[in-house]
Amino acid sequence: MLDDFQDTDNGGSSTEQNPFSVDQWKEGDPRKANGQFGEGGSSSKSEKKPSARQNNVKNRERKPLKMSDYEKAVLRDAVARNQFDDEEIAHGYAIRSTSQYKYSVRIDDAELLSYTPIKRWKIK
Repeated sequence: MLDDFQDTDNGGSSTEQNPFSVDQWKEGDPRKANGQFGEGGSSSKSEKKPSARQNNVKNRERKPLKMSDYEKAVLRDAVARNQFDDEEIAHGYAIRSTSQYKYSVRIDDAELLSYTPIKRWKIK
């Protein structure tokens, strides 16, 4: 009877099927809420749709800040000194600091250092 087994060290099972065999389930089979395979698999995050509010917040039009010419020049200098890195370009937004404020800017064209300031915080 031992000749029927492919692997003789199969954890002491008396059945002819190897207990470590993977042909009983497939990777794409749904899982239950407790993680077991079978009917009634739980929904995954990719199936969830964002709410209408989340879509509105994500896609809202961000208005540029009203700034004086001096404030624009100071921010322009801060952006020129610390140009946009790859992560900021991929995200589309960056934060730059001056002596009085922190600014959140939307990157319009990274090569030309074109940006739109959208938010400002007072540095304490």
